[in-house]
Order: sequence, then structure tokens, then C-alpha cells
Amino acid sequence: MLGGVLYAAATGLQYHKGIAYGLYVAGAVVLVLAPLAATRLVYRRTSLPLVEPWVFVGAAIALCVVGAAVEVAFD
Repeated sequence: MLGGVLYAAATGLQYHKGIAYGLYVAGAVVLVLAPLAATRLVYRRTSLPLVEPWVFVGAAIALCVVGAAVEVAFD
């Protein structure tokens, strides 16, 4: 979200749209990281518990829904 606010400040975009864009980008990043969670390399080198891919998809959907709600609520 900080990136969205900084983008809004730099381009003159409204701040609520910048926050929504930041949430959309965060959702996209979560989806990009989902295949990494499926590799065993990460879990062999760390003591992190196994995260199932549906958690990443659910988080990405939640971030996009919140972004859309912010954009609609303040527009």
C-alpha cells in the first residue's frame, strides 16, 4: 500500500486509488509467490511450516476485494 500511496503522490492520482492499486499489486505478488511455496527447496533450508497453495489464492482474492472496496467506497 505504501507503494500505491507514493505512486499517487508522484503522479497526482487520488490517494484512495493509489491505496487500491497497492492492494492489487500486493495480490499479484502473492499469486506470483504461490509456485515458490510449492517447491521443497524453501522448506529444506528453513524451518517454516508448509503453506498450501489455496492460502495464497485466498489471500490474493482478499487483497483484490479490499482494493476494489476501497476504490468504490471513496470514488
